[in-house]
Amino acid sequence: MAMAAVAILSFVVVSQMAGSHVRSAVSVKPPRDNTATIGRTNLGLPASLGQDPFVNGVSTSITNAASAVGFAIPQPNDPLASPSTLTNVWMDPVSGEVALYYASSQIEILVSTPPPDPASTYAATAKDFSAQGASVTTVHGVPALIIPEYAAAPSGVGTQSNPGSVTLTLGPAQAAVIGYRATSDLLRIAGTLA
Repeated sequence: MAMAAVAILSFVVVSQMAGSHVRSAVSVKPPRDNTATIGRTNLGLPASLGQDPFVNGVSTSITNAASAVGFAIPQPNDPLASPSTLTNVWMDPVSGEVALYYASSQIEILVSTPPPDPASTYAATAKDFSAQGASVTTVHGVPALIIPEYAAAPSGVGTQSNPGSVTLTLGPAQAAVIGYRATSDLLRIAGTLA
């Protein structure tokens, strides 16, 4: 069941890019069955789309999450993901990461503190994942990292049932649009983030 598959790769990339640049350590759920890792992040984390992806996660609202992290949470305005179709908001108060979930399209947006140099980070990540089709493009005039759906980790370890993602930095926030959708859909959604 592809839609219930683990959202490993995109979460791994977002977590790696956030790294130590979040207010405190990035927390990930303990491994379930696959214990391979990329960096500090476990590839077996059960971060299924539509479920709270954080160990310390709490259900919240956009307003409360924005107040807690100190910046506006980027939100899309697309038929697949818009304020009217938002179904869940979770926040990890330890790391300051926020997850938005749109059940009707099964799109998730992970918001975190960006790395110090997003362009270099995205270029390096795309190079690491080049065999899996990763690339960098421009969205909103800034670099955006694209990882296509069903890509495995660079080592070949992990599952190939991963969702695709488009990750970009908008001011004080890094946003990753994640889902089992064509790259063109994810790019379109990312292009509406405001």
